[in-house]
Amino acid sequence: MTTVLTHKLTPFPTGEKTPTPDGLNPEMRIEVKLDTGKAVCHCEDPLRVGSHKNRNVTFVPDKHCWVIFTNPSVFGKPHEELIANGKGKLPVADQFVGETYYTFSEDKPTTATAGVTETQTPASKSPPKIVVP
Repeated sequence: MTTVLTHKLTPFPTGEKTPTPDGLNPEMRIEVKLDTGKAVCHCEDPLRVGSHKNRNVTFVPDKHCWVIFTNPSVFGKPHEELIANGKGKLPVADQFVGETYYTFSEDKPTTATAGVTETQTPASKSPPKIVVP
């Protein structure tokens, strides 16, 4: 099965230090720019999650969108709906060590059988990722 994104938002991490309001877990602020098809992510690339207990990543978009992961094992799901100005706090699997690339979409991702391709990366740059731990 392949993930199909009808209205993909290409993520652009700013490279700035990712805030950790609780001192441990990252909180990514996202500016969703529907007119340009971009999602400006105020975070480092890669975004690193520590090795402490009760790990999570909080996604804070300014507009409704979906975050999609290439490795569903990190958060226990392939995607998550994010509410405008809400805090989508996603727990990281306790024993997980590895990484996932991420992107965003205006619409809920769907799946299709083989033969349907989905552009996950900008042509000249690899997609941003989340690294655990």
